[in-house]
Amino acid sequence: MKSFTKFKKFFLIIGGIILALAGIAAAAFPTASKAYYDYSKDALISRWNEYVKEQEPPENRLSLSLAQTGSISLNNDGLIEEDAMAIFNIDELVKEMAGVVTIEKISLVAPILTGIDASNLSIGICELLGSQSPGNIGNYCLAGHKSKIYGKQFNRLIEVDLNDELKIYNGYETFIYEVYDRFTVKAEEAWPLENVYNDSIITLVTSDYTQTPIGRFIVKARLVNSATAASAQ
Repeated sequence: MKSFTKFKKFFLIIGGIILALAGIAAAAFPTASKAYYDYSKDALISRWNEYVKEQEPPENRLSLSLAQTGSISLNNDGLIEEDAMAIFNIDELVKEMAGVVTIEKISLVAPILTGIDASNLSIGICELLGSQSPGNIGNYCLAGHKSKIYGKQFNRLIEVDLNDELKIYNGYETFIYEVYDRFTVKAEEAWPLENVYNDSIITLVTSDYTQTPIGRFIVKARLVNSATAASAQ
């Protein structure tokens, strides 16, 4: 009987230790995931800055997502589920980069990648197929995760307000936009992504989890200035 009691106590202690370690690991995961993301993101932007120096500046850069006259839409099930366990291949991703988006208000500096897929959305903000290119007349559309990790991707986009600035650097020029509208729409509403023909605007879109079913939070900004730049900030 005494042996059974000791055996039981032993397993209770071991079980408690395992549960405690699991709790510590769960608590540490978001911090570790964010640290890996930040390291990979910065490495990607740095590698891309070197890459674009080797390229000839285009006379009139078109978005690498192409399909300028195509329709724009998001997947019916949203912005693809966030993959917090993603492993990034910097050498491959640098070929997908189209620029860098900076929003000082929310301390965001993120790579812009061409086309929406799980890999691209895991590390950056994505150009929507069919949108125009930055700085040109039209609607330049970018989508990103509202990450569950504070400060990652569009996690803090809700904090962006009217008259705030955002910058797009495409490797050759920095385009400065000023926010003029922000709102929420249903997931199936695509009209905020429609092209315009008399203005140069940008549309940022992410998930809005305050809506049931999940909606879309939209930020719209208008081009106010542009300048040549040596590298992304």
